[in-house]
Amino acid sequence: MQHEPEIIILLIDDELVCNGLTLLLEDMSFHVISACTYLELQQLLKESITTPSLFISNNEQTAAEIVQGIRKKFNGVIPAILFYTDTPTDINLITDSALALLPAQIKPKDLRQKINEMTQPIKINN
Repeated sequence: MQHEPEIIILLIDDELVCNGLTLLLEDMSFHVISACTYLELQQLLKESITTPSLFISNNEQTAAEIVQGIRKKFNGVIPAILFYTDTPTDINLITDSALALLPAQIKPKDLRQKINEMTQPIKINN
């Protein structure tokens, strides 16, 4: 029985960057649902029933709302990565333990490491 690839939702407002990240994630064996606008993403997710493993975006202005909308749709906390150009000040983003804030100019190897880290099951030591 073949294992289905994990799903990553990607919302990046620059089409070239979105395409490049899609290729990087697919090379990492993820299934990617990508869009350049939140409206486009909502349309793509209308039919989706499989809970994604990770949400990645660079939309700083409405990031908290978008993350909450994605989580509400899938009824749970979905880890998220937000790329930023200016230091975020939204307290909801800063205090969200399932959200990683990364600089927009991150190196691909560092991004791969963070994605692998965030898509691994949480281990609880008893």
